[in-house]
Amino acid sequence: LVETGRNLGYAGGNNVGIRWALARGTEYVLIINNDTIVNAGLLNGFIRAAELVPEAGIYGAKIFHENAPDRLWFAGGEWCPDQLEFKHVGGDQPDSREFDGYRQWDYLTGCVLFVDARVFTEVGLFDEKFYLTYEETDWCYRARQKGFRCLFVPEAMVWHKVSASFGGAASPLITYFLTRNKLLWARNHLGA
Repeated sequence: LVETGRNLGYAGGNNVGIRWALARGTEYVLIINNDTIVNAGLLNGFIRAAELVPEAGIYGAKIFHENAPDRLWFAGGEWCPDQLEFKHVGGDQPDSREFDGYRQWDYLTGCVLFVDARVFTEVGLFDEKFYLTYEETDWCYRARQKGFRCLFVPEAMVWHKVSASFGGAASPLITYFLTRNKLLWARNHLGA
């Protein structure tokens, strides 16, 4: 347990833990939300993916809704430029064979990330100006610019109590950060 003495947000809080792990020579970093339940094979699935596709560097889980355990919340993330929106692939769908293979995506959600330590060394940490939301999206885009890939790993499964820390998916706090940070992300990664 590393105490910071104040709330640094998702980006800053995770950066403290990532720095601590990197300073101790870790090979991989697991970032996981506190409102999740993991399957027993989570780490084995990630480690196997890292051994089979080491060049990816960033690995994400198959994430289900905690209150609807057979319905997906996230099976990959893609940017839809015609809608100016990100899409959670598989969102609210029942799990199926469609979501059983490794697949590369534009980004992976920070709810669960398994990262080769060399990615943080080459890319840097989360940008703390995001504070909460879009920090992992920005970071995934920066990593992709350095040649890393965001790989969905279906054997690594998690059940997520979506936005439990913020009073629900439509709370004023989460709405503010989603709107603000989408604009910050766009400024960093979209052309004029």
